Amino acid sequence: MKQDPSTSRREFLIGLGGSALAVAATGALAAQRGPEPAWRQQLAEALGGGEVGAIGRAYLRAVPGEAHADRLHARLYESLGPASSARDLRERLEGLCRRDFAAGRCITLDGWRLARSEARACALLSLG
Repeated sequence: MKQDPSTSRREFLIGLGGSALAVAATGALAAQRGPEPAWRQQLAEALGGGEVGAIGRAYLRAVPGEAHADRLHARLYESLGPASSARDLRERLEGLCRRDFAAGRCITLDGWRLARSEARACALLSLG
């Protein structure tokens, strides 16, 4: 039996459309899961160690409702996006912190006034 060329073309296009949907869905799921481990490592490098853990724990004591790594991941990644390096991420975080201060999105922890985004980044890293 001879195959109709329009049918195979149609099947090909349907398959191609299905593949495109699968790729889009995979990307959407990855975005919901938040940043990859490499991004988190870049964030740790961008913050530079020091008192990151102590600040993060103080933030979580002050705002216990945000003690969810997945939510913090998603919120920060949505605001900062992917970065090519720790330096790139640090620059993005600095810009976000400036916007936080300008908008009054700050928190005082142990006598230090911090941008909410910086405190959240520390909290994320303190959660492990």
